Amino acid sequence: MNLDGLEQLPKITAKTHFAIFVLPRRYGINEVRAVLAAKNTLFLEPKVHEKQKTAIINVDDIAELERVTRTKQKNSLSIVLLSTETMGEAPQNKFLKLLEEPGSNIHFVFITENPSNLLPTVLSRGQVYHIKKLSRADSLKLAKNLNPKLETLALQQIMFLASGLPGEIKKLATNDKYLAERAELVAHAKTLLQGGDEDILLLANQLKDHRVQAIEIIDLAVVIAKEILKKNPGFLEKLSALETTYEQLSSNANIRLAVAANLLQNVVE
Repeated sequence: MNLDGLEQLPKITAKTHFAIFVLPRRYGINEVRAVLAAKNTLFLEPKVHEKQKTAIINVDDIAELERVTRTKQKNSLSIVLLSTETMGEAPQNKFLKLLEEPGSNIHFVFITENPSNLLPTVLSRGQVYHIKKLSRADSLKLAKNLNPKLETLALQQIMFLASGLPGEIKKLATNDKYLAERAELVAHAKTLLQGGDEDILLLANQLKDHRVQAIEIIDLAVVIAKEILKKNPGFLEKLSALETTYEQLSSNANIRLAVAANLLQNVVE
């Protein structure tokens, strides 16, 4: 089911034992947190655990939820797990056992940007709702309300980078440094699409130790490439190469080799 906005989330949560809300990438986890925040809401978000380098939700986190749910609840309690795409198979299976013996008055919510990382058994147990992006008109209105002094160029950049994504719009409209950093990523993305072999190799070398930044640049390049494809069908091979590179980098492939091997072709003039 598709939802036009976040206004319905509290009502859905209150009447559903297990709801899964799917957000567009960069929509804004804090936007959801603000809507669901209440006295009777408990949030669980990814954190860096001992001997780990990235923030995740692990089996220990789910075990803590088990202890919470064993306590009899006089009032309704909503337990909201944020960024659940960070959960591996073990914590998801442990959560399923938690669902099998639910405490009374307890409502579980998953917030995710990538439901494909959830086990089919988890998805089948919940009611899945997809949050739609804001319209372009609403996106422009939000940006102008947040910062009435935005110049035309800045507004254009924000609409390209974040149209439909309220959390990202807020960051871009209120933080000049962040906007400049994201605009620089767009420039790098255009290098991948329009630069010569030397430029691309130089960029690949610059990105060799910066996986997150490399993935963001490829992601932006894909967005630009899709627009080019509308006018130039022959650009499909270039777009395919970019999407392959995105998948490789997301799977921890060597950054420099993935970028160089997949993008030194089909330079657009």
